[in-house]
Amino acid sequence: HALDPSVYYTFRLYRPGALRRAPLYFQRGETSEVYRLLHLHTAHEEAELLLDKGRLERWLAARDLPTAGTVLEVAGGAVVRTRHGTPEAPSLPRTALFSKPNDSLRGLGAQRWAYDGDGWVGEDGRRRDEAALIAELREASRRRPLLVQVLLRNHPALAPLAPATLSTVRVLTLRGLDGVIRPVLAAAKIPAGNAPTDHMRLGGLAAPVDLATGRLGPAVRKADATFVARCERHPDTGARIDGFVLPCWEAVLGLAVRAHATLGRIVVVGWDLAILEDGPVIIEGNDNPGHSSSQLPGGIALGETPVVPTVATMLRDVFARPAGASGR
Repeated sequence: HALDPSVYYTFRLYRPGALRRAPLYFQRGETSEVYRLLHLHTAHEEAELLLDKGRLERWLAARDLPTAGTVLEVAGGAVVRTRHGTPEAPSLPRTALFSKPNDSLRGLGAQRWAYDGDGWVGEDGRRRDEAALIAELREASRRRPLLVQVLLRNHPALAPLAPATLSTVRVLTLRGLDGVIRPVLAAAKIPAGNAPTDHMRLGGLAAPVDLATGRLGPAVRKADATFVARCERHPDTGARIDGFVLPCWEAVLGLAVRAHATLGRIVVVGWDLAILEDGPVIIEGNDNPGHSSSQLPGGIALGETPVVPTVATMLRDVFARPAGASGR
C-alpha cells in the first residue's frame, strides 16, 4: 500500500475497514513537500514571514489583530527589540514570563519563568534577578534567537482541561479556488502534567473540534513513537473531554480567517490560537501545518477535505504554465 509502517499505526489503519482509506492520508514529510512547493511558486514571501514568529507577530499587530505580544526579542547575544526600556537598557515586566525560540517547532526550547516578587524562577528552581535573566537569555540567543512574552492565562472556562499550562487551538484555513478563505479542520491541543507547552511530544493531547459548534470529540494521546491512545477524560483532572464546548468559538474562527486574509496569496495556514478571558489571540501561524496535527485528532484524512483538490489544482496550474509565463 506504499505506507510507512509508522503511518499504519499512527492513524490506526489496522482497524476493520480502515485500510481502504490509506491512500487519502498524507504521510510524514509529504505535506512539507507539497505545501512548500506550492508556496515557493505562489506566495514565497508570505511563507517566509510565517517562518519568523517575531516578524509575523509584528505584521499581525500592525493590522490590529490580537497576538501574544513579545516584550523582549534577543538574537546573536544581543537585545534586538524590547517593549520596555531600550535595547541597550531593556526592562522586564514584573510578572511571569514565557520564552521560546523564534524558529521553534513542536514546543522545543520553550521555558516558563515564574515571578515570585524578587525575581524569576526557571524550571531548574533557581531564581534570577532582571539583569541575570536578561544575560541568560542573551547568551542562549547565540544558539537560536528567542522571543520573551508575558505568560498568558487560559479562559477560566478551560480550567478543567488546562489548569496550569496554556492550551491552544490549531485551526487549518484554506484559500479556495474562489478566493474565499474558510476553516477546514480544527483541533484543541490540551496540555498534561507540568509540561511548558501543550504539544503532543510533551505528553499533551489533541481533540477534534466541531467547526459549527466548538464541541470537542474524544482526544488522542501518543502512547509511544507510533501507537496512539484515545482519551475521553483528562489524565490529570479527570474532566470529560468528549463533549466539552470551547468558549468564544465563533471569535476563534473569525480571527483565524481574518489573519489568513492579511496574507494575500498563501493557500494553507495552520493557526495556533489561545483563548483568554478577553477572547482569542494568535500565538503563531504555520506555512506547513504538518500531517499529524491536521489528520490525527479527528482521524480525518486531508484527502477527505477540500485541501487536496485545491492544492492539486493550483499545482497543476503552476506547472502547466508555458515557459517564460511567470517572472519567478
